[in-house]
This record gives sequence, C-alpha cells and structure tokens, in this order.
Amino acid sequence: MRRLKRCALMGDLETVAEAGQWAELRNILQRIAKEPNKAKENLKSAAACLDDDKQYEKAEALIVEYLEYLSQVDFKNYYDNVGQISVTQEMQFKDFSLKCAQAAGKKLDEFIRLMPEEQLEAARSQLNVF
Repeated sequence: MRRLKRCALMGDLETVAEAGQWAELRNILQRIAKEPNKAKENLKSAAACLDDDKQYEKAEALIVEYLEYLSQVDFKNYYDNVGQISVTQEMQFKDFSLKCAQAAGKKLDEFIRLMPEEQLEAARSQLNVF
C-alpha cells in the first residue's frame, strides 16, 4: 500500500466543520498545528528526506498550501468581524470550513504521495508502536 492514511484528526476536522461545532473545530486545529502533532515541523522534517530537488520544492509548496487551507478552516481567520451570525451565514461558514478542511486533506494526501516508500514504512511502524 503506497498511501499512508492521513491522521484521524483530519477526518474529525471535516466532521466538526460540517456540523458547525466551532469550539471543537478550534481544538482540533490546535492539536494538528501544535502539540502533539506539530504539523508544520513534522511535514518539513519529512520533506527534508526527499533527495530530488523538484520533489522537495513540490513538497514545500504543498506544506504551504496545506497550512493555508488549514488556517482557513476556522472561518474567523478568513472573514473579518463577522459579528452576530445569521442562519444563512452559519450555513455558508460550515460549507466554507468543510471545503477548506477537504482541500487541506487533499494537499496532505498529495504530500504523502511524494514520500519514498521506505519513509512511509518507517512512519507506519511508528504509528503501530502506539
């Protein structure tokens, strides 16, 4: 199997975005970005394992795109001063957040596909420890 599954938190993120559970969404975003997952740091470390310069550049670009989409999952990071949210806005924000979460997941999947098989196997073995 060439593909390492993205972390379960990404699936959770899509679920809570679709449900409009904003506090939980922000909690998940924190767990992805900071402890225990440190997405940016870990993705950059993984990209450093790529020997091919073109693949490394592609990986770096994907990291930027992934992190940008991830930051936009919380609509408050994208929309200024939303104030009191109407039902229509709530639906729009849910849709926006879900689409951003899905786009982030796709970028993460693209990034994972760049990784050499031996790196994926090493990552899988680390996951199996827990």
